[in-house]
Amino acid sequence: MRQTIAAVLLAAAAAAGAQDNGALPEAVLLQGLPIEFPADVDSNSPAFWADYRLHVFNSLQHPYLSEGRNVARLDDPVGVEFRGGVSGPRWMESVIQDEDGTLYGFYHHEPRGLCDGRGKTAPQIGAARSRDGGLGWDDLGIIMAAPSNSRRCVTENLYFVGGEGDFSAVLDQDRAFVYFLFSAYASAVDNQGIAVARMAWADRDRPAGRVFKWRAGEWTSRGMAGRATPIYGVRVSWHEGDADAFWGPSVHWNTYLDKYVMLMTRARDAAWTNEGIYVAYADRLDDPSAWSPPQRLLEGGAWYPQVIGLERGSGTDTLAGQYARFFMGGRSDSLIRFDLPATSSRAARPAN
Repeated sequence: MRQTIAAVLLAAAAAAGAQDNGALPEAVLLQGLPIEFPADVDSNSPAFWADYRLHVFNSLQHPYLSEGRNVARLDDPVGVEFRGGVSGPRWMESVIQDEDGTLYGFYHHEPRGLCDGRGKTAPQIGAARSRDGGLGWDDLGIIMAAPSNSRRCVTENLYFVGGEGDFSAVLDQDRAFVYFLFSAYASAVDNQGIAVARMAWADRDRPAGRVFKWRAGEWTSRGMAGRATPIYGVRVSWHEGDADAFWGPSVHWNTYLDKYVMLMTRARDAAWTNEGIYVAYADRLDDPSAWSPPQRLLEGGAWYPQVIGLERGSGTDTLAGQYARFFMGGRSDSLIRFDLPATSSRAARPAN
């Protein structure tokens, strides 16, 4: 039976949510002048501010860094340098700026030579640190990987035989933990979907062995070779031709809603054809079960939906207000507006 228990629970939650949509915020897309990131994009594009300039990383097998006055005025991209660590391609998916300006980056890595050279891979998640504004990185190693025995070498999936990646990382409001919301592609359907792990922020300089995945309601499953319980399970396995799964979460704290917002893609087959772009909300990160049922923002769409906040000096891919730029695949044709629930006493407040 390909429909998992997690999927059944998700369907029930979605049905409940359909009766209570008025209690959730709403997201609306508004037409805007087109913007394209200056480098090729095949992942989430993290951003940070320094010296009153916005810095953005774009990745397609290797990260490139651009900077400018705002997201519409970014300079020509420059390739970053990694020192040590893994061989092969990296995609810089998330960057967190420490209070002293040090950058901690988290990357998606695709090892080669798996499954007797069939040409597919099983992604992993690694960490790096930069003290020069993001141009040079000390690789701190792989911090999250699925069990090696969870690969499915004979698969209809176009790219992956398993693994964990296509993620975003966000520091909680107390700066106590960094949370990883990641896509899981293991062979077992009850371990597939969007899952969560976390690491104490105090361990950021020595992250190896210090990441723990959320499993069965507890933060006890190890980042390396541990299994996770997805918060959004698949409807049909990633390894079947008619796969049906959420993936590629991008998460930001929304200052207008006072909530975390997750954007994600839903694939409708093993070739990753887009069924739609979805949005979900949560008040907190330490309880992954608190995320709302996903609601479709638009039909179809492109990979890697994300925001860039418009607030000068603070708006990024992980921090935004009521209005933000909405990107898919490195291009933005729209603004996104977040509205409070109609039942909220703040709902009638005029937009800034």
